[in-house]
Amino acid sequence: MDKDIDSEILIKMYDKFKSVLPRSNEILQIHRNHEFYERLINDNGFTEFRKTYEPEVDIQQLIKRFLNEDFEGKHTSGKFKMTDALLKITEHVYRSIHEMNPLKRMDLSEWKDIITDDLDFEHSIIIYDRNDEIIAYLMMYENEEPFKDVGYCYFKNQEAKNSLSAEFHDTLLELKKQNFTHLNLEVDNTDIYPYEFFHDFIEHDPPSLISYMKTENK
Repeated sequence: MDKDIDSEILIKMYDKFKSVLPRSNEILQIHRNHEFYERLINDNGFTEFRKTYEPEVDIQQLIKRFLNEDFEGKHTSGKFKMTDALLKITEHVYRSIHEMNPLKRMDLSEWKDIITDDLDFEHSIIIYDRNDEIIAYLMMYENEEPFKDVGYCYFKNQEAKNSLSAEFHDTLLELKKQNFTHLNLEVDNTDIYPYEFFHDFIEHDPPSLISYMKTENK
């Protein structure tokens, strides 16, 4: 569409869109040619609220970055299971980082359906402290070989992050043995956990998606 219409036509299309739909918050997501939409964004009061990075990273590069350091017995990792405790903390974390574009109200069973769709239980990670509190997790998702997708990520503090890094290193080695070669990341700059955890792999890349919001006063 970018090649076939100019910005004037785009603005007219947007004005038509506004006239037929009810007044509400509007979200504009732009994958490419950001300068093409500059006038539409500026003239209509859109504000950037999120950048999304989607690099495809070689597993060998990840192995070099994430070191397998000793837990010193403070934390334990077990077989990944989707428990009620994990459902609650994942939903809480998700809601806390999506306040501008909030998740609709739903019960835990519906949330479970969302986050377990294509979930790779074998390679997902969960870490507990000595009191069996969940202090970190990283969920892996199925894709066509030789790829895996990285999904939800959280760590309570720096020690939990270090433990997650160590477990992730071991998971990467296992994936390499199984002939997987790359991980697909999807990292929002508003999601502090994966943004910090994978920062080295996105800091020099342009975002693949920029999201803008226009809030209607009611």
